[in-house]
Amino acid sequence: MVKRMRTSRGFTLTELMVVVSIIGLSLLITAPMVGQYMRDKELSDSTRALASHLDLARNLAIADHNPCEVFFDSGAGTYWLLDDDNGNGTADTGERQFGPYSIGSTVSIQNLDLGGGGRLVFQPSGMLASTQGGRVIFGDARGNADTLEVYNSGTTSKHIY
Repeated sequence: MVKRMRTSRGFTLTELMVVVSIIGLSLLITAPMVGQYMRDKELSDSTRALASHLDLARNLAIADHNPCEVFFDSGAGTYWLLDDDNGNGTADTGERQFGPYSIGSTVSIQNLDLGGGGRLVFQPSGMLASTQGGRVIFGDARGNADTLEVYNSGTTSKHIY
């Protein structure tokens, strides 16, 4: 009868230590890049969120055939929408309000140049009031900026600088 030798299957302690060391080094190298990515993503997400909410306000004005307003409080870093059924520019009982929406924890509005004294009014045609339109510039502490152009037609476009 021939005896077969049993071969051990598995990894040695040295092999496991090498693999764990490689994983640890990889994490050490990539962790700062992940943090940077997350901060850049918040800046971009803030710009996209405002563009989406402006599009919502425009669509509400068109669908409901009445003005929809967007109010900004750049000091607090928030904004909100008002579906202004009677067109008087104030929130009355029964009128839908959306928000407040926050700009982001590491992002601020550096420049709000839209006309209208901190608010935009979308008309039932989808256009902004005649003197409105311009740009909103978002920034972070590292000096990165995103600009959202808001046109009198009620549309927007994003620029990264």
